[in-house]
Amino acid sequence: MENTINLLRLIHRIALSLLLLLIAAIPLITPVNMVTAFVVLPVLLISIFSLSIIIEQKFTTLNLNKAPTNKSSHCFIKNCLGKNCLS
Repeated sequence: MENTINLLRLIHRIALSLLLLLIAAIPLITPVNMVTAFVVLPVLLISIFSLSIIIEQKFTTLNLNKAPTNKSSHCFIKNCLGKNCLS
């Protein structure tokens, strides 16, 4: 589960980087007017950053709320042997 979350986190960060690079390249590729440069692109960046923060928080909560593994501890074995539960 932890490996899957780390993989999804890596994919998310790569996709976010590519998306931000594409948004940064928009004014270089096409001519933009003042409204696009000072209103639309910043609103788009703010929404992408807020969505990215929400996604990262979800990954963190998934990582913290992972199911505990059922390991047989030495205390369990010691208690079982002490109570003769094997016979």
